[in-house]
Amino acid sequence: MFINYNISEIISQLSSAIHYDESIVKNLPDGKLNCTHNGRYIKWFLSDGNNISYIHKKDRQLASTLALKKFLLSRIEDNKRLLATYKQCNSTDIQSELLLKDNDFRKLLTDYPENSKHIYCNRDLFRDFHNEQFQPVIDSWLSEEYNHNEAYPQALKHPCPSGNVVRSKSEAMIDLLLNQYGIPYRYECELKLDNISFYPDFTLFNPISGQLVYWEHFGMMDDPQYSLNASRKISRYIAGNIIPGINLIMTFETSPNPLSGVIAESKIEEYLLMCNNQQAPS
Repeated sequence: MFINYNISEIISQLSSAIHYDESIVKNLPDGKLNCTHNGRYIKWFLSDGNNISYIHKKDRQLASTLALKKFLLSRIEDNKRLLATYKQCNSTDIQSELLLKDNDFRKLLTDYPENSKHIYCNRDLFRDFHNEQFQPVIDSWLSEEYNHNEAYPQALKHPCPSGNVVRSKSEAMIDLLLNQYGIPYRYECELKLDNISFYPDFTLFNPISGQLVYWEHFGMMDDPQYSLNASRKISRYIAGNIIPGINLIMTFETSPNPLSGVIAESKIEEYLLMCNNQQAPS
């Protein structure tokens, strides 16, 4: 289990969560939901601070929306209290962070890649776990030419700081995170399975274990045909010994549920633990 002791990261995450919830609340109906129980029955009321009106059962959607508002407002207050507490904390109070400031201890800790399984690897610490024996292979792998996906070039319209131009904002976010973690990768590199060409969104070289891991982001799962095609692709990967949770990372989104940075980063943390015995590419 990982607990993030990086105070600045926690403060940033809480601030983002508060901002997100507040942006939702401002678009919800005015008023406050009050509920009263009468035996097995419940009644809903709308209060505007001065007057109270009954919400009829046929207006259940309004009651449900006001329930969401009440929940979000409570969560905002909870997170504001947490934020105030963390802002009072001094990073020097965190003993594990003090240990990492000792370069000799840090070097000893990160000399053994297996230790990464048991440590919350923030972006900075993860780089220390890179296995130096793989660096020549990584350098060669990154310098090699490879076949790109040439289909629908007009969809490549999201430039990234890495220099890649990708097909969606979600892919741009993944590209950015991979760069921040220092994970070597290729975008839409051809992969042959039973003489059929596939183009995983990202092909990653794990600098800890030396294994190749593939990342597919399925961004239109509310489209029935797209969803069916995604299922078929996943089955093809499994048949080719590319297994979800082992050497295949998958993320999904629908129109009302876009990929979040929290989910994408959690997938990278999960990926860091994939230190099995698969051979590095040659």
